[in-house]
Amino acid sequence: MPSPAQSVPAGKLARSARSDEIVARHRKYLWPQVMERARQNGLLIGKGGLYGNVLRLAPMLNTSKSDVDEATRLLDKSFSEVRS
Repeated sequence: MPSPAQSVPAGKLARSARSDEIVARHRKYLWPQVMERARQNGLLIGKGGLYGNVLRLAPMLNTSKSDVDEATRLLDKSFSEVRS
């Protein structure tokens, strides 16, 4: 007997009219622009969260303090460029 998750078509999990409305509402936010600007500045960040509205940073385990400082500077620069 298939589990409940297997009986639901792929892409339909956690989707409803309400979640579609929330996703549409989040599209107006600036995070897609921040992600693109960060990429242009040389910082690769991802997105996550149920609605894709969370910025994700995934540094290597051996990242140095200077690397973190540089990433913070680039992310700050990206936010500033999107705001202006």
